[in-house]
Amino acid sequence: MHKRFEVVWQPSPADTPVVLTSTADANAATMAFYEEFARLRRQEAPGELLVRRGIHRHSNHAQHPLLRQPLKHPD
Repeated sequence: MHKRFEVVWQPSPADTPVVLTSTADANAATMAFYEEFARLRRQEAPGELLVRRGIHRHSNHAQHPLLRQPLKHPD
């Protein structure tokens, strides 16, 4: 089964995105997104978290996120 969605953390625009979770289901990807968001906020991680479609081997298209959230922390 192909993993159609990825939850990705990008510490900064210059850093390589890190795939945290891959799933075949949009609902599971959304739940994983909120779990990872809470975890990264607790760790005060920089950057942003996003959900994007999984990368296919034969695709050269840029990955536009389906969901994006900056990891801002209260001062």
